[in-house]
Amino acid sequence: MDFKLARNGISHELKHVEEKISRLEKARQDIQKEQQISAGEIDQIMKPELGIHWTGGRAEDFFDERDSAHTAMYHVVHDEYEAYMHSIQLQLMTLNAEKAGLLFEQQAVMSAQELLEKGEAAVHLLEHKMEQFRRWIF
Repeated sequence: MDFKLARNGISHELKHVEEKISRLEKARQDIQKEQQISAGEIDQIMKPELGIHWTGGRAEDFFDERDSAHTAMYHVVHDEYEAYMHSIQLQLMTLNAEKAGLLFEQQAVMSAQELLEKGEAAVHLLEHKMEQFRRWIF
């Protein structure tokens, strides 16, 4: 087994997964900021308060349009953003599990290489001892 090739392949995959994790975490932070800003702007949609002087068809149309805009924005900011954040969180969990698996695999390859090197050294030592023993006997 070519341990160097295996380690390089694992390192490449690990770097790729870490880049994905980094991009998703940045996206999550950006969405959280946008959600906070948008939540503040939603409250502004309902201002100014319509007083008793706002009556008639135009006032009712204005109120209905403003209420519709408020409801639509509220849905986007509170429901759609949350669903998107949940999707990102699931992707992050999957990628973190993949990263843990790659780290385990990387450690296993390094351990296997160390054992093989120790085994090769032991085989060389045994061959040397057997050669000494043959010389001593013959």
